[in-house]
Amino acid sequence: MKKSDYVWSTLMTELPKSNSNLVSIMHSKGFKTLNFPVEYAPSLGEINEILSAKTRWQAYEAFGFVPYDEYFRRMLNYEFPINTYERSIEELYHSEQPDRFHDVYGHLPFLVDDKYTEVTMYMSEIAMNYTKDEVSRELFQRYYFHLFEFGLIQEAEGVKVLGAGIAASIRESETSVSSTYKHFEHNPIIIMETPFTTDEELKPQYFVLEGLDEVVEVKSLVVDYIRFRKKRKYLKLKVYNNM
Repeated sequence: MKKSDYVWSTLMTELPKSNSNLVSIMHSKGFKTLNFPVEYAPSLGEINEILSAKTRWQAYEAFGFVPYDEYFRRMLNYEFPINTYERSIEELYHSEQPDRFHDVYGHLPFLVDDKYTEVTMYMSEIAMNYTKDEVSRELFQRYYFHLFEFGLIQEAEGVKVLGAGIAASIRESETSVSSTYKHFEHNPIIIMETPFTTDEELKPQYFVLEGLDEVVEVKSLVVDYIRFRKKRKYLKLKVYNNM
């Protein structure tokens, strides 16, 4: 067995067992629906055959972090990036950079859910308003990342994993939903003023949505605050340029 297939098979066997009660029901249902191969890492063609049979989405090949503009523009066309990078055995349980397993296991199951897709389109439309200004782009990027890469959501059975970056990590899935860890309610202003990083397996805190509709309900607050901050560029932001 190739090393890449060993890593894939190990993760696809262990993660669904360990975090089945930790991730959002949207992810659990989507994962079962897509039913990706367990024994080997599927090719982009195989991924697209599975996706097109169950969703409106298609995958495209990516190399590392996708630039902000391209990421959201292609999302509006129901296109999602799948990285060519395959994590090594040394990175088995945590990869600091985007990799194929994270994209396929972490993100794609969510795209089966109609409500999730609807909100994704909504977020992408807003994002395209901020392609020219660095401060505005950074603020919205933080908001998106803290919710859809590293966020949590309140469901009937408790706080569950919403962020794809968390879902693809056994340790972070277990720790992030723990009642002993730092959880903050969905406050767009606080979220946008909180820098994010992808090089730490555990984040200092996690933000919790009460439901996906909350994202739609606070649009005016998000837009108004970004406009306010854009006018005050002397308030420096730590900027991350890519998704």
